[in-house]
Amino acid sequence: MKRDTAEILKEALTLPPEARAALADSLLDSLDTEVDEDAEAAWQREIQRRMRELDSKAVYFHPEALREAEAAVAWYRERSPLAAASFLVEIERAVQAVSESPGRWPVFETATRRYPFHRFPYWVIYREREKAIEVLAVAHARRRPGYWRIRKGK
Repeated sequence: MKRDTAEILKEALTLPPEARAALADSLLDSLDTEVDEDAEAAWQREIQRRMRELDSKAVYFHPEALREAEAAVAWYRERSPLAAASFLVEIERAVQAVSESPGRWPVFETATRRYPFHRFPYWVIYREREKAIEVLAVAHARRRPGYWRIRKGK
């Protein structure tokens, strides 16, 4: 004899909370017969992104470093809007990478590190603070070495 779902539900609702939770879990598991690999991969990427976000630190620019970045973008823009856009992408990539893993790049000078740009002769020179990353310079790799050192004391 087949029982109707209303009877089964009525009987299940009389179970203690732990037993109802176990029953609900079993019922839900019975629905997941096929695994959607694309959905699982998407969830794994999202979990990893959220974990990186939790681990990352805020990044702020020393006022002079911000002016240097703006000046470099302006210089590239005069020559090629595409180059200027690419330079901005490099800055964004640097900020994201340094935020997510500040200790990844080697110590450059006392208490500072440098992130080299991939397509331009520039470095982001930064230091890690307790709750944030401070960018001290967006420095050309071949001009005026060390000019930014005075900013470390500020």
